[in-house]
Amino acid sequence: MSTAAPPTNKVIAFDLGTGVPKWTANAPVGRVVSPIRMEDGKLLLHQEARHDMPGAILSLPPTGGTASVLLQHPEGANRIENDFYSKDIRYEGGRSFILGKRVNSGMDKKETEQMTALVFSK
Repeated sequence: MSTAAPPTNKVIAFDLGTGVPKWTANAPVGRVVSPIRMEDGKLLLHQEARHDMPGAILSLPPTGGTASVLLQHPEGANRIENDFYSKDIRYEGGRSFILGKRVNSGMDKKETEQMTALVFSK
């Protein structure tokens, strides 16, 4: 049994004129976040799924602070989210899109069962 803490990270905003960090915002404890894009002046983040917890889409104010949940992915979806080998995350119109970056056209069984897209909505 591992006693190591789950990985986590933080968001760091830089002044583009000076290259100096302006502020940082920690990801939720034991979670990893990745930027998606800006929307309405806020930074949209994807909170990655863990083996025991689903992912989510978060919103972070432009001054840092604490991110708020825009869309929580459903319980039990973490296994499916983690099945993507390489993925691209989008958030549009209140829906979260997880898209496979690699799709093979071969005919073997493993390739035809490969996950290619997953969409969550409220």
